[in-house]
Amino acid sequence: MKKINKIKKGFTLIEMIVSVFIFSIIITATVVVFSGYIKTHKYSRIVQKNLEGVQFAFNYMAKTLRVSDVIDEGSVHPDRIFTYSDANQACTTFYFYDKAIWYKTLKLSDIPASVPLGDKVGDRCGNPHSYNLVSGSKLTIGEIDHSRFEYSYTSRGNKDTNTPPTVGLVTISAAIKDKTTDKGLVWAQTSVSLLNYSGEITF
Repeated sequence: MKKINKIKKGFTLIEMIVSVFIFSIIITATVVVFSGYIKTHKYSRIVQKNLEGVQFAFNYMAKTLRVSDVIDEGSVHPDRIFTYSDANQACTTFYFYDKAIWYKTLKLSDIPASVPLGDKVGDRCGNPHSYNLVSGSKLTIGEIDHSRFEYSYTSRGNKDTNTPPTVGLVTISAAIKDKTTDKGLVWAQTSVSLLNYSGEITF
């Protein structure tokens, strides 16, 4: 009997080309999805880090503001605020500059004599020229797109007549760039109750 040798067939050239094409599409789609995930995760970490930095700044400002008096130097500037602490005899200003929140602080006695005294103790803390010789310190890390200070202000009171101060709330807000969303901004905000006003710091 004659043995019949069976010829084993392999893949044809067309089958190989089709297989490679399908494999290439799958790999390309996988790389695109994975790359997008890595990029989103990276941006999310940056946003989270910046939010933590803003929260630290808010906490620092809240501690100062709660025991201080807001000094109104004649016109409200949403990008800065001036305060005076009677207990520490110190002036502090918080302000938004170069994509960050900064602050300057100095003793009332260290303010140059050229700065007008004002009607009440601490008025000189509300004069921007008082801080010319003081270097600013940055409170936030990363980039902040915008920062805003708003406060309700009625009276600083009068110790001579035992009139209590009546400063209400200071609201601080800041925007952080977020490339993971279509809106592009994440807003953080806190409100601080001052002086004889009861209340808690809220985030």
